[in-house]
Amino acid sequence: MIRSLQALGRYIRNALGNDPEAIVEQLALTSADDEMGSDPEGRSTRGTQQLYLGILDICPAQGLLRHRLEEVSPETLRRYLWLQLMKFSPGGDVRDVTVRDLKYLLGPVFAGLAPKRLGLDGQQHEALDELASVLAPALARLRDFGGKTRERFILDLDGLRLDPPALTQHDGQLISVRDAVLKVAWDKLNEVEAKKRAEVLAKELRDLLGWKRDVQYVTLSIEGHPIAQEPAYRRFVFSILVDEPFSNAVQGTCHLCGTQAEVTMNFVPMRIKVYINDKVSFAGHLVQDGFLERYSVCKQCYIDLLLADRLLEQELESRLLQTSVFLIPEFLSEPTGKLDEVRRRLQRIRQESTELARLRELRRTPEDIARAAQERAGLYAALTLLFHEKQNMAVKVREVIAELPPSRIQAVIRAINMVNDAAAEDGWAAPFVPSDQESWFVGLDDLLDALPLRRSQSAPVVRPALTLARQLLQREPIDLTALHADFLEGARAIVSQHAGYWVVPRSWEQRTPNPDQLDRTLRQFIARTLALRLIARYVGCVDIGGAGVDAAIPDLYRNAMTGLELNEQEQSLFLLGVLVARVASEQYRSDQSGTKPILEKLNYTGMSLPRVTVFATELFDKLRQYRLLSGPGAAENELLYAEALQRLTRHRDRWRLSDAENVYFILAGYSYETGRIIRTRKEKTKAQETMEEYPN
Repeated sequence: MIRSLQALGRYIRNALGNDPEAIVEQLALTSADDEMGSDPEGRSTRGTQQLYLGILDICPAQGLLRHRLEEVSPETLRRYLWLQLMKFSPGGDVRDVTVRDLKYLLGPVFAGLAPKRLGLDGQQHEALDELASVLAPALARLRDFGGKTRERFILDLDGLRLDPPALTQHDGQLISVRDAVLKVAWDKLNEVEAKKRAEVLAKELRDLLGWKRDVQYVTLSIEGHPIAQEPAYRRFVFSILVDEPFSNAVQGTCHLCGTQAEVTMNFVPMRIKVYINDKVSFAGHLVQDGFLERYSVCKQCYIDLLLADRLLEQELESRLLQTSVFLIPEFLSEPTGKLDEVRRRLQRIRQESTELARLRELRRTPEDIARAAQERAGLYAALTLLFHEKQNMAVKVREVIAELPPSRIQAVIRAINMVNDAAAEDGWAAPFVPSDQESWFVGLDDLLDALPLRRSQSAPVVRPALTLARQLLQREPIDLTALHADFLEGARAIVSQHAGYWVVPRSWEQRTPNPDQLDRTLRQFIARTLALRLIARYVGCVDIGGAGVDAAIPDLYRNAMTGLELNEQEQSLFLLGVLVARVASEQYRSDQSGTKPILEKLNYTGMSLPRVTVFATELFDKLRQYRLLSGPGAAENELLYAEALQRLTRHRDRWRLSDAENVYFILAGYSYETGRIIRTRKEKTKAQETMEEYPN
């Protein structure tokens, strides 16, 4: 993966022409860590609220304090260098000129950018010597309060006229305005605790400027010159990000390109830490002096990694399974052209996560899938999915799905399309899909609703879903028995209304669901698990087996059991489930409370074969009690029961299903038949309404 990152950064560096100033702009962040995340297509979920960047333009020569706003966009944040350099050295000098908090621009930033001029240090970077002339008008207006470096200086705003005049008259605690001219109460400010002076002054100034909460960023400008756009400042930033990590460099071999050069193992400016994961404590008797905890890289490779590090967030970050994911491509050939052309190619790659998350009507025909696979094969050789969460300025990896060829991604898409095709209007799986839903299994995001994931606050604990996604995409073997047990655990959570599980609606904590809501939730969950089971089979992760179905069984159920690829033991339980649904339907109609007592006879922790046999006998009694063995449909009910019991008896001595699987496949038949009954009833109602509306 690290070589893919290096190659990605090299493409960008070449597109930028190795220009340090252009490289610095490319290294700027394009959002704040505490902003809300992105949807599966990478779009912000902040809603329709527009954020702004405030430009504070100090113009002493004209006696003005100019201020204006620009809409926040990735391009805006790059142009004004949103870098968060302070997070690389907490408590150190302020060297950012675009910040979230205005207080840093009212004094601390000048101590960080002009230490020599302010007598704080005898030496400074040569780029700061050149920048001093731009800062000079503001430096001349600094008031020295003494004390620590970051708290010592405050910008003197006295006599500056607001332009435009947000307020012409104002009396505040620290700032008063007369005819739009500012006056600071320095005696009162001097009484404020040193470390809070800039903060309280900034708060009142923001109010005067009319900057509300939507002004999320502020940048410094002096006499109409935005400091972030000054070449000298950009060279200084380049030295911070690139030269400083090599301040203690040693001669060595670069792990990436193999050249002998000065190398560093300092990756502090990077968000994605490129460490070797092994720790010396894991290996006994290892000579610690010879152990390298991190890669060592030369400056050129370091720049490439740094560019790739930023590019992942800018162009190759998406969301899948409610988790942020980086898509790291490995190209067959080096992208050519300018930066915009490289970006367009990367955006096409990001579309892969969108399609995996929720397919809907994408690529439903085999011809379309084959065409897309060919197109992707020319776009990249392999794709690594890096699931992660952001912690401060670092990225913590949660799961890695490494080096997926386009064919594997398209195989999963093809499998999902196959199950959705089976659930189309006339498909054998149509009863599994409610009329208000379009798909049986929308995409990989449906894994969250097909597994018994625990709930943590308002989000699912996604680790099991990430693991299963990796198994599906990399064609790793899946323990089918364990998966079936997980499915039953989810069903048990729904029936018991355990709100600690993600599949149980959070609203059930405040309001107990009615029987219809609970039953619908259970059936939809079972339906999704059956689709997932087939997807795992289609992509080659499990071998379901399946068995032929006797021609005596009605086509409807024979097609369903064949489509689900059930073996004879599973078929017997499925048929019992069909009969359970018929009894439950009669109970629902005859009982005004709308309950289905037959389902209470199922043990959702699992049932042994002897217990299933007893349940089958009890089920037969219920069929007789509700007159399902006489009158219309009696022959079919007798046939289905006989076929189920025959299979139970035939395989009794070599029963392979677990206790959990016994219950799961009964629920599978129940979900199918209940869905069929509901669809049939709605179709009859619709036909009757049509006849009443258009009588002959």
